[in-house]
Amino acid sequence: YDFQRFQNTLPEQEGVRYMSVTVKFNDRDLENLDNLENDTTEYVEVPYGMYEVAVAGITYKESKAGNPMATIRFKVLNGEYKGNSIFYNQIVDEVWKFKVVSRLLNSFKTEVDLSSKNYVVDGVVDFDKYKEMLEAVYDDINSKGYEYALDYSENAKGWATYNIIEVFEKE
Repeated sequence: YDFQRFQNTLPEQEGVRYMSVTVKFNDRDLENLDNLENDTTEYVEVPYGMYEVAVAGITYKESKAGNPMATIRFKVLNGEYKGNSIFYNQIVDEVWKFKVVSRLLNSFKTEVDLSSKNYVVDGVVDFDKYKEMLEAVYDDINSKGYEYALDYSENAKGWATYNIIEVFEKE
């Protein structure tokens, strides 16, 4: 698909950036994608509780409103919700919000240096470096084969909370 040609047809808007994404499918993926009439897959919201999870993704992106956001996707490994995802999304536009993300990242027990000196330059967050740090955490988790006991609950103000209770190494 010629994304560049498509992008050139879009009107220029201040503050709007377009991005190109390449998605590769294997034969089984294509068969599943084309077999929509027999598809019973639907999104299942995982209720609050204690879950054994794997970290299926850690990324930096912009929210729909254009704010910087750290995202983590946890995949439930067993029980009634096995295979479903729990999503963590945190806008990172204030110091305390970076601390919230850092607290969770630290609980993953990786060897990645999460100190702000790695992504703050002259008092300003370098989001490319922040994204690299998040990717390094994800890579370290995968290389060690870590899985986690996640306490996914709600605080008194109604916000979801994510607490790593225990770290497991894959057998």
